Amino acid sequence: MGVNITDWLSVDSNTYFYRNIYNQPFVSTSSTLPNSLQYFGFPIFPVNNPDGSYTYGASRGGYALFQDAKTKQQNNNLSFSETLGIDIKILKDVLNLHADFTYKVHRNGWTRYRGQNFYSQAPGSVVYETPQESTYKTVAKTNNDILNANAVLTWTPKLNDNHDLNVVAGWNIEDYKREYYYISRKGLLYDDLPNFELMDDGGSEFTTITLNDNDGNASYGLVGFFGRVNYTLLSRYIFEFSARYDGSSKFPTNQKWGFFPSGSFGWRLSEEPWMQWSKGVVDNLKIRGNYGILGNANISAYQYLETIGIGKSGVIFNGSKVPVAGTPSNVPDGLTWEKVSTWDVGLDFDIFNSRLSFSGDFYVRDTKDLYITGTELPAIYGASAPKGNYGALRTRGWELTLSWRDQIDLAGKPFSYSAKASLWDSSTWV
Repeated sequence: MGVNITDWLSVDSNTYFYRNIYNQPFVSTSSTLPNSLQYFGFPIFPVNNPDGSYTYGASRGGYALFQDAKTKQQNNNLSFSETLGIDIKILKDVLNLHADFTYKVHRNGWTRYRGQNFYSQAPGSVVYETPQESTYKTVAKTNNDILNANAVLTWTPKLNDNHDLNVVAGWNIEDYKREYYYISRKGLLYDDLPNFELMDDGGSEFTTITLNDNDGNASYGLVGFFGRVNYTLLSRYIFEFSARYDGSSKFPTNQKWGFFPSGSFGWRLSEEPWMQWSKGVVDNLKIRGNYGILGNANISAYQYLETIGIGKSGVIFNGSKVPVAGTPSNVPDGLTWEKVSTWDVGLDFDIFNSRLSFSGDFYVRDTKDLYITGTELPAIYGASAPKGNYGALRTRGWELTLSWRDQIDLAGKPFSYSAKASLWDSSTWV
């Protein structure tokens, strides 16, 4: 939705909302659902005994659980996104500013109940496939919050017909936060009231709630500055230069920033005066080349920090297991952006009123500071090698594409068709 407030100011809004809640059954026996159905789900198996109790096949095959809905899982998912944007025409058709802010929310979770499961093999006898002390309730939730903001300034000066210039400068920021927690407790007193306070598993070690609130939690941010200049001379000499300067909180202070420039050049030979003889046959003929560097920060957060795991000891002291701390994690000697540099040369042409087109490229791509596991450490060190910027990759290859498109009359109506063939090859060295 957009609104023009004045002839130089407009605002827009984009809202997305999604909510999904559904229940699903599952089998809480020692067998998986396919195995349970395979061995115990035959149509000839009765599900009830003469006295109304469940049979062995009904219990092991999952029928009793599904029928009574004592064992199930409820999934609850919610997604919300709101983007607010503003456009300001500082100088009409020359200098424009666009800014936007986005807030995204994802709430995903499930609640699982495992009730008692039993059957009878004789009148008055009850065999518990899942006794009361093995019943449980589990709740798991993941909360994701994403904030994103962008500001872009575009300058398109009015030059003469021989020059075309476009300059873009901008800034963007992103903040991401993920929270996860898992709660579980055994011993449902009442299958119809699965409440954490109404539980007793007979005094075993699982009487207390099992809580995990640090599995996959993460918070990180990214900020970047970028710019691009496009210049075309005489409609046939095309230049582009761009650069980014990005910083990520996933890296240590002295390595969090990276500079990533790129440039390209194109020459439309078909527009040269000395190529006018080909008009009517050659619609476009262009050679091009480019070189650029891209940065990659797609790693988990906190990889450069020594983290210590916390757990429970197998030793019982004063009637309970004591908490213990593990050894610090192994970290690399440095951690920064992966850098992917590519240079490419290519040829494009279109002939016969652009019905036949060809595109060919030859490229070399180098990846430096590749994020991989380091050199294996001696066993006496007592820990495995950490991941870091220890690798390098080179890819050399070529690509060819030939296409034909046309339109003919078929039964008095226009009929369009096209065909494309591609051929490529590449080699990679690590």
